[in-house]
Amino acid sequence: MDSPMNSDVQGSPDESTASPELFHLGGNRHAPRSKAGCWTCRGKKVKCDEVRPSCSRCVRLSRDCDYIPRQRKKCGPRRPKIGSRHSPKAPTEMDDGSLGGSISSNTSTEGSTERRTSTNGSLITRRLQVLSDLPPPTISAACSLVLSSQDHEAIQHFRTSFAIRQHTKNPKYSVLSIIFRLAESNAMVMHMVTAIAGQEISYLESSEKDGVLESSRPAEHYGDAIRILADTFKNNEAISDMDSILATLWLMMQYEQRFGDGHGMGLKSHLSGLAAVLRTKYPALSDLLGAGRGFPSASLGVESLPSPPSDSLERTPLSTFATRMLVWFSSFDASAATYGLGGQVNSSLTQLLSQVTDEDEDNPIRGYFKVHQHSNSLFRTVWGESYPQSELLDDLENREIFYLFGSCGQLRYMVADLARRLYHEKDGAEEQIAAVEGAIRLVGRKHAEILRVATSLVSDERNQKRLISNVRYIVPNFHATVLQFLRITRFDKGLDERQRLSLREIMTLAFKSFKQEGDTAMMRITWPLFMAGLETDDLLHREWILDRFRSLGRFGMNYKRAFLLLEAVIDQQERLSERVNMLDLLDSGCYESFVV
Repeated sequence: MDSPMNSDVQGSPDESTASPELFHLGGNRHAPRSKAGCWTCRGKKVKCDEVRPSCSRCVRLSRDCDYIPRQRKKCGPRRPKIGSRHSPKAPTEMDDGSLGGSISSNTSTEGSTERRTSTNGSLITRRLQVLSDLPPPTISAACSLVLSSQDHEAIQHFRTSFAIRQHTKNPKYSVLSIIFRLAESNAMVMHMVTAIAGQEISYLESSEKDGVLESSRPAEHYGDAIRILADTFKNNEAISDMDSILATLWLMMQYEQRFGDGHGMGLKSHLSGLAAVLRTKYPALSDLLGAGRGFPSASLGVESLPSPPSDSLERTPLSTFATRMLVWFSSFDASAATYGLGGQVNSSLTQLLSQVTDEDEDNPIRGYFKVHQHSNSLFRTVWGESYPQSELLDDLENREIFYLFGSCGQLRYMVADLARRLYHEKDGAEEQIAAVEGAIRLVGRKHAEILRVATSLVSDERNQKRLISNVRYIVPNFHATVLQFLRITRFDKGLDERQRLSLREIMTLAFKSFKQEGDTAMMRITWPLFMAGLETDDLLHREWILDRFRSLGRFGMNYKRAFLLLEAVIDQQERLSERVNMLDLLDSGCYESFVV
């Protein structure tokens, strides 16, 4: 389908259109070369800040950061090349057109070294490229997968570039690292790790090759994971490993979100399946405030608590990993509900959480806050005494901002549900409007201090950069909720002061995030940018937002689809001089479904 996305996509943030007075990007090419920096920067002859596992420049430009040590060249006379005029046996052309002395077809590849034997009996060894400074994973016998060199490259990508874009936490100790630990002993999870990372690598490469995807390996892994998951649900006892099931489902949803079909059928199927699992597996979250049995599990390399008897499988208590995944699922389902693809998971969770909240608390946000609280000990539970003190302090420092993140997910779901009700003109909308507005005010009061100081925070070497990065992507999500709520409840009215305040906050934080982290930061605030693009009357801001979506198109189909819809809505709103409901355009079938 021909679209503006077929034009040249900006390869890096410093090549994109931006406001010059707000930020200046680009490396200092006259700086002295780094002797301990990554090979990516050294190859470009630019200064590297030597941050590991990925330096700031590679993160900002979405490049693989390579710190693997190189073997120094030995001094002495150079060996003659095979085939040169100094070679004792130079290849000669044979009668059939082949070359005498050429490499035979007997080729064996082991690990990262390729060995070939020539016809003169000499051994030729070629070291294959390794893309990261992380040690290669040791796949346990329980996983029992035969992984190719392409799979190992995908695993390395998952543990570095993919993990950094998904989570601001140190990738060595993030939720993505826990998922990989599960994958080391679970074939189903490993299939999805290689599928999502391999597909991202293939998609990024395709943006430089006219959109031609060359590898079918990721799709094969995805299909294998689906088959194993189906077999798991047929065996009731196997469902006791809910940590692996939830990790697999989350990776499947990420795959469908970015690389799935334009109708969202696969994504809706996974969300419906998860909702069914929650209703049947956890009919009541009665142990939510308890000890949190079921985690850590043996698959994560630490001692596990006794498993519940087989007759209580349907009431297995949630682990701390599972509760953290529920927070992520809730936010993802709310995002899907905004575009008419989700809502099933949050609907099921709301019903279940009614049993763990106080009788006088009918606001689901309070229930989700308890779920989030239950997962606070996740990282120190997994790594135990080996968990660094610096990471523990970092968790404590970022705890409140992630509570706001969980609340934003619930607010977004409530607003999406209200939008659907108003769209279909169902009764009872006035009461729901009041309830949603009350929930927004409640969250605003609870996190008032963070919301007030968000735009004034300055990132430098003396303070915690991760907290500032989190503030700059989570606070815009709160303001995006406000924008969407006011857009659907004041659809025929102009912008009021609350909307203009939210627009200013989103754009200010977006400019700062882009200056600091480039497209990596933009991937985390695509929804706030989308809402700002719909509502702003500032032409410069509008064009800047469209440029960001054009650049993000190289990371997934969902960004390209979001760009096309956003551009269409903006165009119609300009021609009609009134707001246009994006749900009308999605339901018309003229535009593909997406989730951002």
